Amino acid sequence: MKSGIKSISLFFFLLLSSFAFSQKVETVTLQVAGVCEMCKARIETASYDVAGVKKATWDIESGVLTAVISPKKTSRQKIADALAAVGYRSELAQADEKAYQNLPACCQYDSGIEKHEKD
Repeated sequence: MKSGIKSISLFFFLLLSSFAFSQKVETVTLQVAGVCEMCKARIETASYDVAGVKKATWDIESGVLTAVISPKKTSRQKIADALAAVGYRSELAQADEKAYQNLPACCQYDSGIEKHEKD
């Protein structure tokens, strides 16, 4: 009886392990225009709103968004489109003009306002 329970437990462990490893993820980067901490929050939130994005971090200094994605569910282009919809241009998509105009003045990266210093 004990060997049967061990065999069943081992079977389920191997089944769950193989499922976990079959969920492939990929790290992608995207150049995104922005200037401040509010931009960072908005860019990362918009990225997380895309199905299949597991992690998203935007670096203010370099303007690079690094995202861990499930490539079966999303792509760089889908993330770029989501960012464009909230007013941020990237190397793959232009910002929606109306969304850009609705950004706070400090977040309007094409306004000539210098980047904010990190606190």
